Amino acid sequence: ALTSANRSVLQNYVNGLIAVGGTYHDVGMIWGTRFISPTGIFASENNAAPNGMPISRHIIFMTDGKMAPNPGIYGFQGQEYLQGRVGSTNTTELTARHNRRFQEACAAARARNITVWVVSFGTSLSTQLQNCASGDKAYQANNATQLHQQFQAIAQQITRLRISQ
Repeated sequence: ALTSANRSVLQNYVNGLIAVGGTYHDVGMIWGTRFISPTGIFASENNAAPNGMPISRHIIFMTDGKMAPNPGIYGFQGQEYLQGRVGSTNTTELTARHNRRFQEACAAARARNITVWVVSFGTSLSTQLQNCASGDKAYQANNATQLHQQFQAIAQQITRLRISQ
């Protein structure tokens, strides 16, 4: 079940995260969609708002890295080099396969009436990221000030924002 957290609990969690590479955009999009989809494993929590009104669903997908799967690390599907679940141990082909999966995950989210916003932070806004977004909802921020501005612009366009983790 989805739970809520107060600001200090969330801040402590985020402060404890350690970046080690191995960026997988497809995994983030898949889980973002699962968390807020009106169907699937969390459907009972996403059918309607507590007041019975329909939910306007939004995913704000932010990344600070390019797609960078690594066949040698233990990732979300095991160790690709040993298990081969994505179907390749060649890094170039592995990246291409994950990019295709990312595009499919983005399309699946949009097909569920989820508005997809994309923000690249400190990295270029790639074609894959632009294509993931719903229409013109892709932004690039090169520093904290621009990031704040981009999130303000997004917030102004969303009338009822429900943040889930």
